[in-house]
Amino acid sequence: MPDLHDLDHFDQGLPHMDLLPPSEIRRRGNRLRRRRTALVATGGVLAAAIAIGAPVVALSGSGPDRGDRRTDVATAPPSPARTEPVGGWTSTVPKGFPLLAGFADEDAKASHSLDGDAAVPAGCQSVFVGYTDSLVASYQGAESEDRETRVLAVFPDAATASAQMAQFRAAVEACTAYAGTDRVVGVHAADLGTQESMAFSEQVQLDQDLLTDLTLTVIGRIGNAIYLDSSYGAVGGDEQVAAEIARLTAKSTGPVAAMCAYSIDGC
Repeated sequence: MPDLHDLDHFDQGLPHMDLLPPSEIRRRGNRLRRRRTALVATGGVLAAAIAIGAPVVALSGSGPDRGDRRTDVATAPPSPARTEPVGGWTSTVPKGFPLLAGFADEDAKASHSLDGDAAVPAGCQSVFVGYTDSLVASYQGAESEDRETRVLAVFPDAATASAQMAQFRAAVEACTAYAGTDRVVGVHAADLGTQESMAFSEQVQLDQDLLTDLTLTVIGRIGNAIYLDSSYGAVGGDEQVAAEIARLTAKSTGPVAAMCAYSIDGC
């Protein structure tokens, strides 16, 4: 067994080292542990971000698949607008059509014929043409200046009916003044609750401020059908024109409501 004193000179020739105090060793150890903990935490957050971010990116449209789907939606052709009822246009007057509802004589007889000259003021020479069916009712009161006529005319399609409305308007506008006569003709706004509505008037001018013998016609279109209500009375003038448009419009609600049979959306 060697003598303990043989180790007294063991560190001769080795570089001199000063040992750190215990408090410094503990401080450095704590610092290393905190650094390792921070690295582990950062790595976990990054992993979570990658795991969550991947589906978010896929849903955001930045990937090729998402872009293709968006392009397909944008370039898909729009559905064509309906231009006629599902079963096609109704070309006849439905049985029981209430043409006489609100009429001057609700007990009158409506017939399947058409006197086109009653459609607009007589001097304009405009008649219904190209219709497939019609219903007409006429009323004559005790006085010759008390008359009313109603007409429902059905056309092959909505385009033909709309063209007929345009023809009526053009015919009246073309004869708003008669050379050498005392007739006064006008086109007026009206709202029957139909797709197209208007009113026509024809009067006799006795002097500058006196108008008489008013023929007033309201006319409206729904789909391929045209409804007309025309009255004749002795009193004329702007106030009477407005009052008669309002009266005929109010009394036409029944027939106009039944015209939904000719609309694209139906009743």
